[in-house]
Amino acid sequence: DGLGPLAAPPVQHLSLSLLEGASDPARAATLLERYLEILERAGGPLAHLLETLATTADPVLVHCFAGKDRTGVVSAVVLGVLGVADTDIVADYARTREQLPAIRASLEASRAFAEVIDRFPPETLHADPETMEQFLVEVRGRFGDMRGYARGIGVTERTLSTLAERLIETETEAGA
Repeated sequence: DGLGPLAAPPVQHLSLSLLEGASDPARAATLLERYLEILERAGGPLAHLLETLATTADPVLVHCFAGKDRTGVVSAVVLGVLGVADTDIVADYARTREQLPAIRASLEASRAFAEVIDRFPPETLHADPETMEQFLVEVRGRFGDMRGYARGIGVTERTLSTLAERLIETETEAGA
């Protein structure tokens, strides 16, 4: 229901729609279908996000309304292009389950979602590890890996290398 304290400087807000032109979320049969739809429809915004992450020197907060689905896909894409193991991506996603009661309460209290939350299929109101596991399997089957997906949406190898340099701490850096 708005940006709240994130709207004030020095915060810069970059709004990227990952669901523009997507089907009604209440009609998605499964979360897997929703997540794959995000990949298919939001290549431009996801490429822009990866380029922004690679070039900004500032801290970055990635969020969506509930912090579960779009944020989960974005996190999987970023972690995947960095070469993070699937098991770690799945574990990161599955931690969302601890917050599901608070997420649901927030959705129910929101003016924007109050009218549609009850129309969401129950299968979409979870964060089961199997969903992310299957998502990553589908990505591999369609694109080879997440880097292949990123290259397919126009992200250059230079951007991917810069992103890795910016976000991956080496053992030498960690010990320094």
